[in-house]
Amino acid sequence: MPQKPKYDQRLLLEQVKQLYGQSYIASLGACTASIVTGIVLWPLVTHANLVIWVSAAIAITLVRHFFIIRYRRSRVSAKDVARWKKIFIRLIFISGAIWGSSAILIFPETSFSHQVFLSFILVGMVSGAIGTFSAVLPAFLAYAIPALLPLFITFFNAGTLIQQSMGGMIILYLALGSVSAYHLYNQTRTTLKLQFENIDLIHFLKQEKHRADSINKNLKDEVKERRRIEKILKRHRENLETMIDERTNALKKSNIDLKIEITEREKTKNALKDSEEKYRLLVENANDAIVIYQDGVSKFHNKRTEALLGYSARELYEKPFIELCHINDQDFLNNLLQNTPENKTEKSIIPGSSTRIINNDNKLLWVQVSAVPVTWENAPALLCFIKDITQQKHLEKQLLQAQKIEAIGTMAAGIAHDFNNILSGIQGNTSLALLNMETTQEYYNKFKDIESYIASGTELTRQLLDFASSKTSDQQPIDINQLINDTATMFCRTKKELRLHTYYNNINKVIKADSGQIRQAIINLLINAWQAMPKGGDIDIITEDITIKNLDNTPYKISSGTYIRISITDSGVGMDRSVVSKIFDPFFTTKKRGKGTGLGLSSVYGIIKSHDGHISVDRQPDRGSTFHIYFPVSHKQTTVIHPPDDSIATGTETILIIDDEPDILEIGKEMLEALGYQVHSAQNGNNAIEFYSTYKDRIHLVILDMVMPGMSGKQVYDRLVKINPNIKVLISSGYSQNGPAERILKKECNGFIQKPFKIQLLSQTIRKILKDPLN
Repeated sequence: MPQKPKYDQRLLLEQVKQLYGQSYIASLGACTASIVTGIVLWPLVTHANLVIWVSAAIAITLVRHFFIIRYRRSRVSAKDVARWKKIFIRLIFISGAIWGSSAILIFPETSFSHQVFLSFILVGMVSGAIGTFSAVLPAFLAYAIPALLPLFITFFNAGTLIQQSMGGMIILYLALGSVSAYHLYNQTRTTLKLQFENIDLIHFLKQEKHRADSINKNLKDEVKERRRIEKILKRHRENLETMIDERTNALKKSNIDLKIEITEREKTKNALKDSEEKYRLLVENANDAIVIYQDGVSKFHNKRTEALLGYSARELYEKPFIELCHINDQDFLNNLLQNTPENKTEKSIIPGSSTRIINNDNKLLWVQVSAVPVTWENAPALLCFIKDITQQKHLEKQLLQAQKIEAIGTMAAGIAHDFNNILSGIQGNTSLALLNMETTQEYYNKFKDIESYIASGTELTRQLLDFASSKTSDQQPIDINQLINDTATMFCRTKKELRLHTYYNNINKVIKADSGQIRQAIINLLINAWQAMPKGGDIDIITEDITIKNLDNTPYKISSGTYIRISITDSGVGMDRSVVSKIFDPFFTTKKRGKGTGLGLSSVYGIIKSHDGHISVDRQPDRGSTFHIYFPVSHKQTTVIHPPDDSIATGTETILIIDDEPDILEIGKEMLEALGYQVHSAQNGNNAIEFYSTYKDRIHLVILDMVMPGMSGKQVYDRLVKINPNIKVLISSGYSQNGPAERILKKECNGFIQKPFKIQLLSQTIRKILKDPLN
C-alpha cells in the first residue's frame, strides 16, 4: 500500500464546501429568528433601534446568502478555497456581532421574561451554528463569541444574582458549545480523511487488480507461447534431418546458380568488352567525323575528325569548336548547337544542316552537321556527326548548271524551230528564183548571198538545236587531230595577231562524232581565246591519251574506257571564280551588250555532252585559261566526206504536203510543182487524213510537218499508217532529227529533212524515197 498523502488542501476544500453547503438552513433560521425577535420585543424596546437591528440582521444574512449562491455556482479550485474561507469568516463574524449587539441595542431591561427570551434566541442561534459552522472551527468561533459575549457582559453588569447566574450559564454554554464544535470539527476532518484514504485505497486496489490481471494475462500468454514454442521445437526436432537435407540441397542449388550467374556475368563482361571494341572500331574507322561537343569545345572525337580538320587531338580539346566554322556561318552553327535544351530526351535529333568550315590548311570544306543530345560525364552534351559533303556540293552545283542548260535548251529548241520555219520561206523563194536564173544575170549573186545568209542563220539554229539535244544527229568516225588542225589553222590564218602551237599525241586518232558540231565547238573555243587576247597572244593546243583511272578523283562521272584529252590554252586575261561558275550558262557573256550572244560556250558544252564527253576549265587571273575536252576514243575507221551534190532530181508522182504554216505550205507546194510533181496540200491533221482516205491510191508520198496545233505530226502519222501500212512519209521539221521526229523515224518512217532546205536537197531526198534514179 502506498504512503498516505497529505490531505490538508483537500480537507480544506471539502470543509469549505460543507460550510457553504449547510449555510442555506442557517440563513433561513437567522432571518426567521430576527423577525420573531423584532415582533416579541416591539412593545418593550425603542422602535428605531429595533428596526435598525432587524434590518441589519436580515441584510447581513442576505449578503451572506448571496456569497453562498456565488460559491455554489463557481468552480472553486484549491488555489481559491482560502479566499472563500476568509470571505465566509468575515461575513459570519459580522452576523455574530449584529446578533450580539441585540444585548445592547434592544435589550428589554424592564422585563426579565423578555430577557430570558432574548437569551434563548441567542443561545439557540449559537446551538444551531455548532452543527452548521463547526466544519470550519474558526467560522464557528467567529460567530459564537461576538454573538454571546455582549449578552454575558450585560447580565453580569445587571447586579442581580439571577442575572449574573444567567451570564455565567451563557459563558458556560459558550465554552461547552466551543468544545462540541471542536470535537465535531475534528470528527469531520477525521471522517473526510478516512473517506479520502478509502477512495485512494480503492483506486490503488483497482490499479493493483488491473496490474495483477495484466500480469496474469501475460503469464498465461507466456505459458501459451512457451507451449507453442515447445510444440514447434518438438516438431523441428522431429524434422531436423529433413530440414538439414533440404537446406543442404538448397545450398548446393544456390552454389550451382551462383556459378551459373558468375559464368553469365563473365560472358556479359566479355560481350560488353567486345561491344566496346566494336564501337571503338566503328567510331575510329567511321567515314564521318564524330565529336562530343560540350562547353564549347570537343570533349572526345575520332581519328576522322583530326584528319578532316587537320588539328591534333590536344588542339581540338583546347580550340573553341565555333572558331573552326566559316566566319559567315558561325552565328548559324552557334544557334544550332546552343538552342538544344537540356530537357530534351536523348532520342531527340537535331536534323543535319550544311555549313562551311576552315581546316588547319586554310581549306574551305562543306560539311553536314547532325547532333543528338546525350549525357557526357554527368552533364548535358551533344553527339555530333560531321560529314564531308564538299564533293557533293560540287556535284550539286554541276547538276544545277545542267538543269539550267536543259531548261534553256527547251526554250532554244522552240526558238530554233520557229526561226527555221521563217528561213524555210526565204530559202524556198530563193531556190525558186535561182532555179530559172542564169549565173550571168544581174541579181544572181544577190540571191546567192541570200542563200549564204540563210546558211549562216541555219548554222545558228543548228547550234541552238544541238545545244537543246542530248544526242548527235550524224556521228561518224573522224580523225580528231586532223579536224582540230584544219579548223585551228584556218581560224588563225585570218587572225594574224595569234600564234598557234600544236602538240598532237599521234596521227589518226579516231573518235565517233559529228564533224560539223565538233568543228563548231573548236571554233567557238578559239573565238573565246582570241577575244581574251585583244592585243594578240599564244594559243596552245595539246592532245593526249588518258584512261579512266586518271579521272577517278574528279567530281564528274565519265564512263570507263580510253579517252583523248584536248587542251586549248590561251595567254589572255584569264577569269575569276564568279565567271567560271557561269561560263557555260546559255546567254551568259562578259562582253558589252550587242557584242556577244552568250551561246558560244554553252553550245560547246551541249555538243561535247551529246558526244559522251566532258569539258572543264582551269583559270589563273591575268595568266590565261585552259579548256580541257575529253572524248572517248573509237576503234572504227574514218569515212571519206564527199562534197555536197547541187544537182536537181525531178519527178511526176503525186505528193501530199501537210503543214500548219500557210506560207511554208505555199512555198513547199511551188517547189514541188517546179520539180514536176502533182501536189496537194492540207493545213491540219484532220483535213490531211480525210483527203488521204479518199485518194490514198493516187498519192505516192506524204511530206509531214511534226509540230502542228490540234493533232500533232506523230498522231497524223499513226492514223495514216492505219489507213495504209505501206505509206511513204518524209518528215519535215524545224527541229533536228533527234527532236520530236525521232520516235516516228524509229517506226520505219521513210526519211527526214530539216527546215530550211534547198530545192536540190529536197529533190534528191524525194527521189531516194521513191526509188527513182537521179536525173
